Amino acid sequence: MKNKKYQLTYSQKKFLLFQLLNRKKSYLNICGSFTINEKIDIQKLERAINKVVENNDALRTRICFSGLKFKQYFAKYEPFKVEVIDVKDDEEVKKYEDIISHKPFSMINKTLYTIKIFRFEDGSGGIIGCLHHNICDAWTIGLCIDELMSYYYDEKITVERYSYSEYINREYEYPKTNRYLNDKEYWENIVANGIPQLTDMKGDLNQYDKARKVRK
Repeated sequence: MKNKKYQLTYSQKKFLLFQLLNRKKSYLNICGSFTINEKIDIQKLERAINKVVENNDALRTRICFSGLKFKQYFAKYEPFKVEVIDVKDDEEVKKYEDIISHKPFSMINKTLYTIKIFRFEDGSGGIIGCLHHNICDAWTIGLCIDELMSYYYDEKITVERYSYSEYINREYEYPKTNRYLNDKEYWENIVANGIPQLTDMKGDLNQYDKARKVRK
């Protein structure tokens, strides 16, 4: 069965074209690491990583060229092994993080993330992750880390599933709904009555500047 293909968003098109024009650059990579300050269970951590990828189809986004256009589809989840890197200290973790973050992704029909487990000599460790901006942002990474650690500490836990493909399908159906007709009527009435009045925000800039300096 072939994977259903979807249009790219305007942001995705922009990121894709930028990456294709800068194939050897990694400007759109989002990379980071976090440490678990206790002896880690490699097998449990690997299962938790797999569960996050299984539960979030956006991480399985693949970009393809179809019908003379770039499109996206969501690859079927398949269990995968995660490489384990033995390191001496945080400085070595940063070295690997730097190497991974500067490696450009191959954009067409390829996985758009890299995940590795690192382990210190005392048995503690953590994860280095790098994802392309076409499938995530910094906020997304934070949510994925929270979900991953939930699975790590409780493998039986159920985390709410957020499907990007289902979201796209809902957006495709939106123009066919009464909600769309009501929204369309609302905005047509707004525009018909002239340009909406702009909000005039007034304030003491000096007071704002003082508050900003205090926060610093």
